Amino acid sequence: MMRHLWIGLGMVIGGGLLGCASSSVLFQDRFDHPKTLRQNWVIQDTPVNPAEGPSRWEVLEGKLYQRSNIYRDGEEEYAYYEGTRILTRTGQDWTDIVLEVTLHPVDDDGLGILFRYMDDAHFYRFFVVQDARNKGPRMMLQARVGDHYETLAEIQRGYTPDSTYRVRITAQGLDLQVVWNGEKVFTVQDRRYPRGRIGLQCYAEQGIWFDDVVVKAVGK
Repeated sequence: MMRHLWIGLGMVIGGGLLGCASSSVLFQDRFDHPKTLRQNWVIQDTPVNPAEGPSRWEVLEGKLYQRSNIYRDGEEEYAYYEGTRILTRTGQDWTDIVLEVTLHPVDDDGLGILFRYMDDAHFYRFFVVQDARNKGPRMMLQARVGDHYETLAEIQRGYTPDSTYRVRITAQGLDLQVVWNGEKVFTVQDRRYPRGRIGLQCYAEQGIWFDDVVVKAVGK
């Protein structure tokens, strides 16, 4: 029942939408040691109307936690669903990828996975929010275009707090696909962003952990 928070982590994903076999591992983090947070990730909290911050990212007992309820407040809160995010330090040249991550939200607000992150104004985002007070439940696949988000696909669906999920995102050429716990929820085409890092995001999500982040190149 927390307010709003967005998390953004830089990560990249790959994997064939069309059934291509994945090849080399480009990035992997199992959060086995606290040092991996600073070594592998960059933390960014929202600079616009931040409330209930700062973020509290930490690696503990083999998982990545975010414990703050930070969110972007104001009239445009639900146009952005932002709070905090972490981005991979590497991956600017990642193109066709499959990204997989395990996540466990304790709160009922919002979480996101970023990919093909070229810069702060150009990237894709898979985002899910549960709380009806925050216009949930809804799942969205979006493109950040300059100073706003453009929704490419959306369904009325959320998640069950205190449950564990595995998410797989594939970006291969124009094809973008999201698989939520083994179920395909989005398949769209968009040509805007051909490459970039990956990330994780929280929006008023006070209490969430992530684990087993892996990015693989799509086999040609």
